[in-house]
This record gives sequence, structure tokens and C-alpha cells, in this order.
Amino acid sequence: MLKKHDKEFLYELIDIQYLEKPVTSVALYHAGVSPQWTTDLLYKSGMELNEEAESSTPKRDLAGRIQRVVTAKLIAELVSTLENFGSFCYAVKYRHNRSIFSHYALNTKRHNDFFNEIEKQSSSLTDLTNMLGIPTVAELEETLSSEAYFHISRMYTNLAEDIKRATAIYKAKLNEDKDNSPYEFYVAYHTEDEACPPPKNQEDLVKLYNKIKHRFLLFGSEQRVKQFESALSEEDSPNGLKVQFISISITQESIDQIFKTIKLITLSMKSIASILLYLDSEQVEF
Repeated sequence: MLKKHDKEFLYELIDIQYLEKPVTSVALYHAGVSPQWTTDLLYKSGMELNEEAESSTPKRDLAGRIQRVVTAKLIAELVSTLENFGSFCYAVKYRHNRSIFSHYALNTKRHNDFFNEIEKQSSSLTDLTNMLGIPTVAELEETLSSEAYFHISRMYTNLAEDIKRATAIYKAKLNEDKDNSPYEFYVAYHTEDEACPPPKNQEDLVKLYNKIKHRFLLFGSEQRVKQFESALSEEDSPNGLKVQFISISITQESIDQIFKTIKLITLSMKSIASILLYLDSEQVEF
């Protein structure tokens, strides 16, 4: 059975909290699809904008710069969505030693632990029961009505696949984007020197997220990257500064896929919360 404060938390999660990522991603998506609308709002807010980048090598239109910003921020929202989801799943699985809310609100790294567990499990163990520590489908068949059992069993199957998909995305290695897009940008996703070594075993996607979310180390073109690297190589760096870039192309297909994945993962999180509340209302022990 659920703790009382966990029930209140889960009710809020399925009512308003789950909307955060979809609403944010919709706003970002619209800002990129309608750059003129975004520009007008920025002007109305008193923001002074150069219609072209100040440097002449190369000049980039304002719409293109807006779309680069939007794409980078959507990537950050995707990673944040995955981390929230992993943290929530971990909290559900280990709810017996601390409440779901306590785990979810206080732990900042447990999404890594959860995704590592899923990645290491054999395919025979990756069902929702093992993933989240909840009753088996067979156990539910003895308790629920046939209609409820059919619906829940389908959710079990679909959610297990969603968790495996989220794990694969989060653990994936970054590859150089070779799409022939007129719009591309580069992110200094890996930076280190002797004084600030990188965290150990950090996922590539997390590195990219950190450099977008916390520092926004975005470069607008390959030429700008080469100029930066040339300047860096010519100057003495007392701590041995190293910088690695990754290129990202802006295509409608890639943006739509990011948007779709954010929605899918968010709805999966809501569905897990709904299952827990339903099982609790049916007085199923778990």
C-alpha cells in the first residue's frame, strides 16, 4: 500500500506535474517553427537584436540563430525528461526503505543507478515487475476484474518497452551528425583541464545536456569552431585545457522525434503513477 503523502504526491503528478515537460517543449517548438513570432515578442520585451550576427564570418539570419537556440534547448529538455523518469522509476522500485516522494525529491543521481540496472538486466528479467518492484501480472489476475486485468497487463508490456527505450536513449554514445542540413550548430560538450577533470563514467548525453543547460556552450558554425580551436592552440594553457565539440544538424525529422520522445516518456511516467494509485485503491499489496 502507498504511504499517504505518496498518494497525495502521485495525484499531483498526474494532475499538473507531468505537464511541465510537454508544455515547455511545445513552447520551444513553437518558438522555432515561428521565429518571426519569437522575434516580435523579443522586440516587444525591449530586447535589442542584431538582424545578423556581428561577426562577418559567417553572417547568419536571426531566424537561423533562434532555431539553433530552440533545438539545443529541446535536447536539454529531452535529457531532463529522461533523468526525471529514471529518478521516478528508481523511487518507485525502492519505495520501501524511503517513500517515493523522498527518493524523487532528494536524490539527484539515482536515475543513473536505475538506467544502469536496466542496461545490465537480461532480456528475460526486463519486465515491469522486476523493473519497478510491483506485483506480477499473474498476481493481479487473481485480484482485478477481467477488464481491469486486460488493461493493466497491456500497460505493463508497453511501459516495460518504454523504460528500455528510455534507457537506450540515455546510455547512447554521441555520434557526429552528418545530415546535410542548412542549419547546424556545435556544442563544446566535453571540456576539461588539470584543475577540473571531468566526472568519471558520465554519459555523453549528460555532458551535452550540462553544456547546454548550465553554460550554453553553443557555436554557430564549423568555421567558428575552427577559429576557436586555432586560437586555443596558439595560446599557452597553464592547465592543459581540452575542448571537444559535437555537431548537431537541425532537421524537421530530428526535432519531431525529440518532441515525440518527450511526450512519450512523460506519459509513461504518468501511467506508472496511475497504476500505483489504482492498485492502492483496489487494496493490492505492493
